[in-house]
Amino acid sequence: MKSLGLVSLLLGSGVRGDLYMHNPRGSNNRCNEQSANRQNGNRQFDSQNNNRGGYNKGDNGVNGFNSPGDNDNDQYDQMYNPDNGGDLDNIHYDMMYMEGSMLRMTWTSQHGCGNAKNNCNMVIQFGCDTDDYLQTNTNFDNLKNKGTGTRMNLRSCGNTGTPDAPNNVNNIENTFNNNNNNARGRHESEEYYYYATKRQREQGLFTADQNLKGNTQIYTRQNPNGNRRGLEVP
Repeated sequence: MKSLGLVSLLLGSGVRGDLYMHNPRGSNNRCNEQSANRQNGNRQFDSQNNNRGGYNKGDNGVNGFNSPGDNDNDQYDQMYNPDNGGDLDNIHYDMMYMEGSMLRMTWTSQHGCGNAKNNCNMVIQFGCDTDDYLQTNTNFDNLKNKGTGTRMNLRSCGNTGTPDAPNNVNNIENTFNNNNNNARGRHESEEYYYYATKRQREQGLFTADQNLKGNTQIYTRQNPNGNRRGLEVP
């Protein structure tokens, strides 16, 4: 049995365009809320969805999260023991699939789709970790020299907080460690976002009537002010 990077990413899926993933489960930016509504719609990505929806940690008690008289928080921090040992506090339970099996994907589009008046295009984007599970071998000096930011960093959440972003190239490693210590969930790596704040955006992309407030990659037609959502680059 094998845990797929595709599944890990879609657990906190970065889906755009008002769409809810059901299988594999999409988070809609939820983590471990005690209510039906998410607490932080910008935790990892810009979902463009309503607050009610998405999958978070499952309840492991019959009375639900933090029921009266309970000393435990009654939620699954992990469903299966991860490979290579611990770090269980930062693990959202993984979905497991048999290697070689067929993965059926199901979702709900929030708006109309599939009739003669609408032209719908569903684009599936996914990735896998490029480091080992505990990410103990990351060479940050080497990453700074390359300046690419292509390290994939799939980490689940321990809370609903937004991860920090580095303010300079020499602060990448400290930001990575602080995000880990604060149990912040991430899809992309810290250097991925930092380098995007320094690289020029694609000038050929359609901007419509939007007045972009900058010329780096964090400014787009749908994000003209360069607002940050997790470490996602729009």
